[in-house]
Amino acid sequence: MIVLVVLSIFLFVTAMMYSYLYSRKVDTKIRHRFEEWSEEEAIRSLASLRGHWKALLLLLRPIANLNDLLPLGNLKRKINRKLITANVPLTVNEFMAIKELSLLLVPVLYYLLIGNLPSPDLAILLVFIGFILPDIWLNNRIAKRRKEISRELPNVIDLLKLCVEAGMDFMLAVKRVVRDYKPCAVTEELSHVWRQIQMGRSRAEALRHMAWRVDMPEVSSFVRALIQGDKMGTPIGEILRIQANEMRVYRIMKAEEAAMTAPIKMLFPLLFFILPVILIVVAGPVILKFMKGDVFGGFR
Repeated sequence: MIVLVVLSIFLFVTAMMYSYLYSRKVDTKIRHRFEEWSEEEAIRSLASLRGHWKALLLLLRPIANLNDLLPLGNLKRKINRKLITANVPLTVNEFMAIKELSLLLVPVLYYLLIGNLPSPDLAILLVFIGFILPDIWLNNRIAKRRKEISRELPNVIDLLKLCVEAGMDFMLAVKRVVRDYKPCAVTEELSHVWRQIQMGRSRAEALRHMAWRVDMPEVSSFVRALIQGDKMGTPIGEILRIQANEMRVYRIMKAEEAAMTAPIKMLFPLLFFILPVILIVVAGPVILKFMKGDVFGGFR
């Protein structure tokens, strides 16, 4: 029993830790070798994305093989889209294996911490919580990644514009920005674009695939503008300048929208946390005097 508990905890913690660490390590490795890219190395790099997850994948493989037999086509497609958007190098069956282990882990942790078996209703609740915890983590990772892309995209577009206006081809500008700019989600996506072009895809296909992976209005607008400008012969530098300005305007609008919703979000803590404290401080002495029968004694 103790061995199973320790193994479950190890699997869950490893998944949480490696989800962030692997992407930074792989991106740094790719950036150092960007000058030597060939099609064979690009294919090998895609396979190496799962290298940092080797121990976890070996433990998940038996359960993942069983999940492959489950007829859950629509659910698996949705999970696969989320894994791609979050840039997590797990298959759908492996992620479902993590969900199943988490489903067992939460009731076991409850038993270890509390010392008593949960009631049937509480056991169902714990199983449900364990089942959705990986989904919460995945959605949180997607939200953080999109926030990072929204923050860094205008700066990356500006750098691309400077490189293009200096005389570089667009793809050479992408290569230069990925190599020299700080590691972030945008440079990871651009490195995917570069690798796909190295493997034989057209620039339009690689950009469309980036927009599909990220699934954000800003990135879709940026990709659409590049593809249309390429077809119509519009200078890339002018397109990048317009897109950078639009991205900044959109980010300002989002900030203003968040500022306008702040009072509504503050209403709940004001009503349930701050207002009761104020009432206790103001009305507390009066209530105490009333309970002692000396409500008017202090005013004489």
